[in-house]
Amino acid sequence: AATPTTDGYNIFIGNDNGKLYAVNMSGGEVWNRTMTGKVRSAAVVADGMLIVTSSVYSSNVAVSGNITALSTADGSVRWHLETEPVTSSVAYDGQHIFAAAGNKLISIDLDGNTIWQKELGGPIKASPTVAGDTVYAVTSEANSTLFALNSSTGAEIWNDTISGGSYVLSSPVPVEDSLVMGADTGSLYIYTHALESNSSGGSNSELPDSGNSDAGDELPDSGTPDNGTEIPDNGTNAGNIYMALGIAVIVVIALAVLLFALKKEQKRRQE
Repeated sequence: AATPTTDGYNIFIGNDNGKLYAVNMSGGEVWNRTMTGKVRSAAVVADGMLIVTSSVYSSNVAVSGNITALSTADGSVRWHLETEPVTSSVAYDGQHIFAAAGNKLISIDLDGNTIWQKELGGPIKASPTVAGDTVYAVTSEANSTLFALNSSTGAEIWNDTISGGSYVLSSPVPVEDSLVMGADTGSLYIYTHALESNSSGGSNSELPDSGNSDAGDELPDSGTPDNGTEIPDNGTNAGNIYMALGIAVIVVIALAVLLFALKKEQKRRQE
C-alpha cells in the first residue's frame, strides 16, 4: 500500500489493486475510487483536491501513468491526465503541481492544464521538490543528475551530475539554505547554499562546480565530517542501545511494583 495522507478530516490511502480509499479518523470508510493502474505513492492534498499518481505495469515494469485530481469530499474526478509512467508523488507549491513522468518534469495548474514540461534526459523516479521559485528534480540512473528549474517557466537554472556511478532514488530535501539527497552507494550529498537566492525571490544562476563548496559534497561514510564532529562509532550506538534497554527494564519494574500495590490495596478493601 502507498503511504497514507490526510487533509485533517479523512485519511487517504491507495494500493496495488488500483483502489484509493478515504476513511474517517475512526476507521470508517467514507468513499473509495478505482484508479487506472497501481497506486504506489502518497496522494497530495491541494486546494480541496487529492492529486493521485498511478501507473500501469507489465512484468513489474511501469509502461504508462496517470495523474488524477479527486474531490477530497466524495472522490469525484475533477480532472485526469494520461502520462508516461509516474512512480512518485507530485509536489505542490500552492498554485501549481509538479509531477515526474518518465524522463519529463511536468507543471500542471489546478484545473489540470499543462503549463510546461521539461525533458531531463533520464528517468525520474523520485518526487520533485519545490523551494521558493525553483523546482528540483533528480534523474534515477548511473551518475544521476540534479536539475534546478524555474518553477514558473521550466527554464533550466543549473544542473549537476554526480560522478562515481551514484544512483539516486530519493528526493532532494531542503535543509536551511542547502539541498540534501542520498544515493544507493550509501553516500549523502549536500548542495550547500543552493537555496540562498530563493529567499529573496531569485534563483541560482551559476552551475555548481565540483571544485567548490557549492557543489554536491559527498558526506563520508566514516571519519570526521566538515564540522569537526566525530561520527559516533558502533560502540557509541551499542551504548545507546544498552541505555535504552536499561530504561525499559526500570519502567517494567516500576509498573510491576505499582500493580502489586494496587492489588494489595484492593485486597485490603475487600477484607
